[in-house]
Amino acid sequence: MRWTRPEPNIALWDRIFRLLLGLSLAVVGFALSTWWGLLALWPLATAAAGWSPLYHLFGFTTCRYRFDQNICDESRL
Repeated sequence: MRWTRPEPNIALWDRIFRLLLGLSLAVVGFALSTWWGLLALWPLATAAAGWSPLYHLFGFTTCRYRFDQNICDESRL
């Protein structure tokens, strides 16, 4: 069985938001020495991958796909 990368379902603006949220949670968790830093793993991982399992589960996407190509169109920001 060959592994294939899932199609991206997170647009660039969504990835940037997730990155900022994850970094903010990590800083708060580190500064307060609490478990909040662990919550940073989810938005950071999904921002890095460009794919969200929850979006996939519910059939949601923030990407706009071009008709001629099956790629996430980031030019419409």
